[in-house]
Amino acid sequence: MTDQDIKEHMGLGKADVQDTIDMSAQLPEAPASVTYTIETGTGFNCLFTVREMSGLALLNKMPAIESKFAELGIKPQVKRSFGGPKPAPKVVEGRKCSKCDADVVEGRTKAGKVFHKCSTQKYDFATKQTSGCDWIDWEP
Repeated sequence: MTDQDIKEHMGLGKADVQDTIDMSAQLPEAPASVTYTIETGTGFNCLFTVREMSGLALLNKMPAIESKFAELGIKPQVKRSFGGPKPAPKVVEGRKCSKCDADVVEGRTKAGKVFHKCSTQKYDFATKQTSGCDWIDWEP
């Protein structure tokens, strides 16, 4: 789909687009803004930015925006930043570690390869050492 197709679909002519560009060039930059990273009801991720002339006005507007998102079924996109909590490992049902009889959990390498390992196995990033059972299965 080209830009022209989108403009036609939205009912925008060349003059409408130019008028919008001209109007936005005349507006001052808003000193306060908040950007929501959201997931639409159909699964698309997008950014939604709201700008105001003051932080207080923006803070007053945010609860109404967030309740409207909830009403429309729009969810926040869940992001995990560096250092944030990791999701709980997926326990493999019906399988136990062959060395210590503990639960087996599923893992994934950075390259995306799936493996199974003993749930007691831990890695200490400070000392760069593993602890617990060392059982791992690269061909689950």
